[in-house]
Amino acid sequence: MKKIQSLLLLLSGIAGIADAQLSIDGGFFRITNGAALVINGGTLNRSSAGGIISEGADNRVVWQVGNSTATLKVPFFTLGGQYIPTSFKLASGATNDGNFTFATYAGADWKNSAYLPPTVTNVDRNGSDNSSQLVDRFWRVQPMGYAIYPDITNLELSYAPTEATQAGNSLSTSSLIAQRWNTGLVKWDDYFPTSTAEPGNNLVKVANLPANQVFSWWALVDGSAPLPISLVYFKAVDRASDVLTTWQTASETNTKLFEVQRGKDGSSFNAIGQLAAAGNSTVSHSYSYTDPSPLAGISYYRLKWVDQDGRQHFSTIVSVNRNASEQWYAYPNPVKDACYVQVPQSMVLQHPLLQVFDASGKMVLSQTVVVPTTRVQMSNMASGNYRLRITSGTGVQMLNIIKQ
Repeated sequence: MKKIQSLLLLLSGIAGIADAQLSIDGGFFRITNGAALVINGGTLNRSSAGGIISEGADNRVVWQVGNSTATLKVPFFTLGGQYIPTSFKLASGATNDGNFTFATYAGADWKNSAYLPPTVTNVDRNGSDNSSQLVDRFWRVQPMGYAIYPDITNLELSYAPTEATQAGNSLSTSSLIAQRWNTGLVKWDDYFPTSTAEPGNNLVKVANLPANQVFSWWALVDGSAPLPISLVYFKAVDRASDVLTTWQTASETNTKLFEVQRGKDGSSFNAIGQLAAAGNSTVSHSYSYTDPSPLAGISYYRLKWVDQDGRQHFSTIVSVNRNASEQWYAYPNPVKDACYVQVPQSMVLQHPLLQVFDASGKMVLSQTVVVPTTRVQMSNMASGNYRLRITSGTGVQMLNIIKQ
């Protein structure tokens, strides 16, 4: 056991290792210069005082937690001596071969856009800097090395009171929500976990977070001005005589209308229906539109929504196959290392060509499909959106996939 009493430990390019238990009793670990404090299993205990100072994107606590379902609390402090712990629990089902990386830091003032974390490109809302609606801090909660990634429960992100109230901010702490940055999609708003603000305790809680929604970086933002517009999902489902499209928003600001669009090739679309939007709302809304005359074979759908000022936004593209005997799909989606393409036996007999294209249209992989289940290795591909294309005797078919 390593015990620190009234001691400031500077980790400059080195790591602190504790094989069983790390106890902090009145002193501080201050991590600097991109170093890591590594806790190898066991527990991290803190007495009534002392803690860990990170204040940098790469000043990390790496905790080899495996599949422990105990509450994990990292006792972070600000440089000014305010206690801002980060804590959560892992749900059961994860493998025992992973760790979590933690970090947190604030900037010099209210303008979060001036000190973005690595991989985060903006804190904009509808094209404008939304820093005034954010707590002046970012949090890193990143799982690594798991064969099966864990779900998270009871995530708590704490902040110093002045980081919400200093000059330049115009947010309500009672309306704060937690948002995480999707590295693969390069956006904040593809998923909105249910958040609970506790302004009296200077924290926000997230009750449940599925494994496929756990990325690296978090922000706390006023729920009346989330980052940016908040479409939760858009889906299309084939039914006996029609196709049902459904979507949900977590909140809306100045939205005017939604337009459902359909196309045959995944690149050209025509409007098939329109619905009025809620306009301004901080609560969830669900919508649906039925395509009464769907196309035969594979067709593609997307959602366009228009703001009161004329700005246009588009959802991701989804596909529907009206010929079940020729249906093919890829899983998992999003993918971390490899995906599997499943095709019917009738297509295998045609020896179709499978190709993968990146967001710019460049082909990054090409292979012949010779079995119903084909493994597509994507570990060396950059995070982002990709398109899978199969060319067979029945034509060309495409679908979209996300690489995390």
